[in-house]
This record gives sequence, structure tokens and C-alpha cells, in this order.
Amino acid sequence: MKDRVGRGARTHVADGLDRLLSQWSEDLNLAGNTVDFYPIRAVTFLEVFTRAAIAELVDHGRSYATNATTLCKNLRFDFELVRAIGDRTITLGDIVAHSVSLNDLSQIFSAYEVLLGKPFKPLLETVVDRWAVEVMQAQEGPIIDNVDDVLRKFARLIELRHILCHELPRREVYQVTEIPDLLNAARRFCRAVDWILTAELNGNVPLTQSDMNIRAIEEASAADKELDEIIDKLGHGDDAEYLKEAQAAWLVYRQKECLYCSPPEGGGSIKPLLRAMEAKSLTEERIARLRLRLNREEGAV
Repeated sequence: MKDRVGRGARTHVADGLDRLLSQWSEDLNLAGNTVDFYPIRAVTFLEVFTRAAIAELVDHGRSYATNATTLCKNLRFDFELVRAIGDRTITLGDIVAHSVSLNDLSQIFSAYEVLLGKPFKPLLETVVDRWAVEVMQAQEGPIIDNVDDVLRKFARLIELRHILCHELPRREVYQVTEIPDLLNAARRFCRAVDWILTAELNGNVPLTQSDMNIRAIEEASAADKELDEIIDKLGHGDDAEYLKEAQAAWLVYRQKECLYCSPPEGGGSIKPLLRAMEAKSLTEERIARLRLRLNREEGAV
């Protein structure tokens, strides 16, 4: 399951739809079954994208997982499935994502609305491509300027895939000239949903390397502050001197480990990000260990 879908599926699908549309533009010998490939492939991309999005939402936090109960009321777990989750071979999100029916647009909409706990269409009507606006300095505006038109074409694309895969039509069921519009609608829909989920899961995520570096350094500093507070609470007992020495040694270790993670030679502008992320990770591990110690001491009192 995970090998087929993968956690980078949202990005993979967006790139895949771009390539599919480009391939259509370059294919000068379209005829018969060759044309059929395009709507079939596009809907495959859309389904993979949607299932990946569902899995990511469910695995992101308890509120989404709780909302997911509505989507899988009839889901049954057996021992092998539970063991796979325990071994982290698959996740709860993977199971939910592959248990949901996505046969038409209404089912796709329903899945997003149930998990997000809010109407989905208004999000599509207002979501902006932050990269295009903030980095590329494009004119600000929604990704989809006519949501009803895009959704109509999206539904048409799904309908075509169903007919081509499950029926034997005796006449042509589409005009070749409508295919590029349907592909473009699919691409715009996925792009819009991708930015909706980015905002939902990560907030106002930084886009440029400089902004990423600043955010990572701020988060590492916040972790340092939390660590200092715990050290201060622990540093008043008989073993305070040992703690002081241990913390000094740990800080040296953390510095060396961060250098190992991102050596001084090379690395470019991403180096501060890598070091800050490593520092934050190590600091959070240290916090977890010392917090256990603090809880034991407070419990003993």
C-alpha cells in the first residue's frame, strides 16, 4: 500500500498532471485508444492525490482521526492489520484512505468536508498560490477563478473514466477538443487542494530559503528556552552540580552533532536550516528525558 502511494504523492500527482498536459500538447498522432489514455490517467492521478491527502490528514492529528470515524463506520480490523499499524508498516491514515469510496465528485467533496469539519467549496473559491504571489510576484487572486466550471469539468472527467473503463460505448463519448480543458481543470483542482491542505496542516509555512532558515532558528530557540526552564527547576537539589556539568557536556555534544549534520565546508544557504533542525530535534529529546526526571522528583515530593 505505502509503496504504491507514498507520502510524497501530492507533489508527485501535481507534477504528473503537468507532464500529462505537456505530453498531450506534444502528441501529434492522437487517435482512438491513445486519446482514451489521457482521461483515464488523469483520474488515476486524482484518486491517488485524494487518498494521499486523506491519509495525511488522518495521521496529522487527533481531531482529523476523530472526524474520520464517519468515513469508515463499516471498517473492520483483523489481527494482521492491527499488527501492521503497530509495526508502522502502514498507518491509520493509509487504512482510512483506502477504505473510502471515491467514485464521483460528491464522494471526494464529502471526504474533505468530513475530515476538515467545514464546507469545502468556499476554500476552493478563495485559496491562493502563495508561491506564485509571494515569491514570483504574480498578481494576487484565487487559483480557481470559476470553481463551478472547474468542478463541472472535474465531474465530466470522472464520468469519462468510468465509461471508458467499465462500459463498451457504441459511439464516441467525448470530443478530442475537450480533453485539454478537462486535464487543465484536474491540474487546477489539485493545485488548489494542495494549498488548502498546506495551510490547514502547516499554517503560514515559509516559502523562501531565508524564511525557512529564520523559522527553523526561531523554533530551535524556543526549544532552548523550554530546556532552560526545566534545567532551572531541576537545578536546586543535591545533584545540581552534576546536572550543571552534564548539561555543559551535552551542549558541546549538540554543537558537534549539528556540525556533523551540516559540515562547515559546502552546504550553501540551506546550512542554517539543517543545523537549526538538528539542534531542535536533539533539544526536544533532551527535554523529554529531563521532563521524566522532573516528573519523578515532583511525584516523590
